[in-house]
Amino acid sequence: MEQLNFNRRLIAPCAVSIRENNGIKFNLKSFINRLIIFDTYILQSARLKEIPLFIRYFGYDGTKKLLSSNSIKLNYDIMAVGQLERKSKSMGVEVKTLPKYCYEFSVIKVMDKFNDKNITLDSIRSISGLKLKEKLELEDLVNGATFPCLEKFGAKALNQMYYDLRNEEALIKKSINAVFLKDTGIEINDSDYSIKIHQIGSDHFKVDNNLASKVNISEEKVHKLIESALLSIGRLNIRFEEMEYFSAMSGFINSEIGFPQNKLMFLLSKVNPNKIENNINRIVDLKFPDIDFENKKIDICRLLEIRQSPECIAFRDWIGNIDTLTDKEIQDQMSSFNSKLPSWLRARDGTALKFLAKTLIGSLYPPAGLAVGVLDQFVFDKVIPKNGPIMFINNMYPSIFK
Repeated sequence: MEQLNFNRRLIAPCAVSIRENNGIKFNLKSFINRLIIFDTYILQSARLKEIPLFIRYFGYDGTKKLLSSNSIKLNYDIMAVGQLERKSKSMGVEVKTLPKYCYEFSVIKVMDKFNDKNITLDSIRSISGLKLKEKLELEDLVNGATFPCLEKFGAKALNQMYYDLRNEEALIKKSINAVFLKDTGIEINDSDYSIKIHQIGSDHFKVDNNLASKVNISEEKVHKLIESALLSIGRLNIRFEEMEYFSAMSGFINSEIGFPQNKLMFLLSKVNPNKIENNINRIVDLKFPDIDFENKKIDICRLLEIRQSPECIAFRDWIGNIDTLTDKEIQDQMSSFNSKLPSWLRARDGTALKFLAKTLIGSLYPPAGLAVGVLDQFVFDKVIPKNGPIMFINNMYPSIFK
């Protein structure tokens, strides 16, 4: 894959499955903000169930525009590390062949683009209100925006997981501690118990431990908790392989960020997309506390336009560096710059300032040999880099809502 700007690309889902009607709960606010703060958003799709929602939120033409842009790509070859429970029949009854505290792991496809193609495309074919021709056009656009099937994906993650299980006792204990706290409410420390993992064969592991006696939980329960902890390490490595394969940051959840002491901690702290998303959510909530994304009509074409603007690019640079600012400091910045501009320059979409510069210098790109004027140099070198983030959130961001 060509070299891409890693921290400008995100791969992550934007929906969670719900049992009712086999549907999904889609986070529209997160989706919109991701389109703004990342050059490319690789959506880990839930069998394309997001497409009917795109039609609902953005309309048919807006959805076509979105899918044909380079701002979003789709992936629904979803991989995971799973625990294999080999079974055999004894006197007609299935019994497990893996003894207690023994585990065997493999990479499995949660969703398969090739084998589940008809199932996933049903999400498009079932959209009401569209003509057959429009549905076929959508299918073509979806196929064009979808990554090819992942070939041999997961081998690196599995090998790294095996290395971690053999060598990273601190990582394993952090994962076990996190699982125990989450599932039982019991807080344990590394020094409270002992654990030793032995690799038996190529993919079979045995875990010696004294957890059951230390925390007064049944052996069966401890077996399952350890399994969950080891699978968490597998999921983490799947995320890292996704990051390498797609040249993109992966949307980690907080519990995953909490325990990797030796696994690219520097990377996680520096390019954690959760931090960037939290920052833009904070900005939007401060500036527009009453906005209701679900009941707003989104002008997706306008969004795709402004995300390419110098102001939006400056906003992306700024948004990753506001962790130390208080809410009051951010609000002061947002209000102070806008109050200094005459009302006719405070255009809703920021065009007035560009028009002023463009009029005075004749062109945004003067002919070769023509000296660049003082004002245009000031606007594009000083005003936009310094105040572009505030111009974007004050003037451009609201323009995406009809």
